[in-house]
Amino acid sequence: MKGPKAAVIEHAESLGEGMQLAMRATLAAGQVIAEGYGQVHRVESKGVGDLVSIVDQKADVAATDALADDPEHLPILSEEMSPDTDSVDADMWIIDPLDATSAFLLSAG
Repeated sequence: MKGPKAAVIEHAESLGEGMQLAMRATLAAGQVIAEGYGQVHRVESKGVGDLVSIVDQKADVAATDALADDPEHLPILSEEMSPDTDSVDADMWIIDPLDATSAFLLSAG
């Protein structure tokens, strides 16, 4: 494999297991976001000025799926899905793969 993605993966392999897992989750979500950029998407409102698109949800699932390999089985707090936990713990995964949904939907972010 060549290119920037290969360099990121190669670098991640030199890091700790948790960082490697975070990198895999980031790359998985990023791939979904990149593929959806500039496309027309179904959009829902979570509240005033708080939009969510199918890309938000798919990227969230991609990151969450990648974190399923976590040997510590840490809880996951996700912006788009129901959290595994009702509270914030010191050791947990926090996912918000697509910040600034409005700019993304306008192909400006």
